[in-house]
Amino acid sequence: MKYADPLLSVIILAYNQQDYIEKCLDYVVNQNTDFIFEVIIGEDCSVDNTREIIFEYKKKYPRLINVITSSENVGLIKNFIRCLNIAKGKYIAICGGDDYWFDKNKLQKQVDIFTIYQDVSLVHTNFDVFYVTNKLIEKKIIKYDHICKRETEYGVSSIVAELSGMFRPVKASTIVFIREYLVSAYQKDHNIFDDRPCEDIQICYEMGLRGRFFFIDESTTIINCIPNSLSFQSDAEKRLEFMASIFDLNLFYIKKYKIQKDVVRIYCKRAVHCILHLGLEVSNTSNIVHSVKDAVKYGYTLSFRQKVLYCCVLNKRLKIIYCFINRVRKISIL
Repeated sequence: MKYADPLLSVIILAYNQQDYIEKCLDYVVNQNTDFIFEVIIGEDCSVDNTREIIFEYKKKYPRLINVITSSENVGLIKNFIRCLNIAKGKYIAICGGDDYWFDKNKLQKQVDIFTIYQDVSLVHTNFDVFYVTNKLIEKKIIKYDHICKRETEYGVSSIVAELSGMFRPVKASTIVFIREYLVSAYQKDHNIFDDRPCEDIQICYEMGLRGRFFFIDESTTIINCIPNSLSFQSDAEKRLEFMASIFDLNLFYIKKYKIQKDVVRIYCKRAVHCILHLGLEVSNTSNIVHSVKDAVKYGYTLSFRQKVLYCCVLNKRLKIIYCFINRVRKISIL
């Protein structure tokens, strides 16, 4: 018997999330919709019981759930791409294996927006954060009172808005977007995803080039703040590596779409500031040197303060002195 194709595909990337994946799947499979959807789980060779839990759900929902796995860990990007490649839905929703949708009408609300507005490419919602360590919940994290350009127009101006910091934040586990837009973009240029540290920034860029964003100011999702997870990394070396990779990704889009120099300066000033300050916490400075050289190559000139900080980051003795002076200043302010 042949079943109708789903209108929407839910992609869940799972790796070592045995304490969270059941709740994630419970809320996904119980979404209330008037359309057919499928669930694609990319299980990335977990070393805990995540895989076993997922296959139990596959047994319970054989027509709804499709599991992709392998004998070795492939990493976040390859895991995402292999899920995207088999998705059948017109729309894609993403949910992290350690997050969950507490609003059972989330998907329906978002798909309804696409029906009403033909020029929308991505719909996202507000969300709450649950801090696992101290068991606290912070409500409605997105607070942005300005006009968001990505919601009023689309094209290269969407990239400019993001690089300038003039946009409403987007959390991957809340989004629904048009699958074909992303598939065609990746087919034309594999550099969008290959060897990148994440998938959500590129999704936002590619959707913003092709349509408007729509924001539903209702919390639909819980994002679990788990120590040392990708989104909440406490290790300074790993945070720096991730930040430098994001910087490289943004420079790729800057070059590809010939973003104007004043926007590049605004973005580089903010990015270099963050990278240099994080450099005070690490011993390996190779990522810092690479990022600063790239910023200069793209026409950015370090400010006097940034030059001083850069010298301190590269010189162990100067770094100790700089950090000591900063501590003294903080104490004197108190």
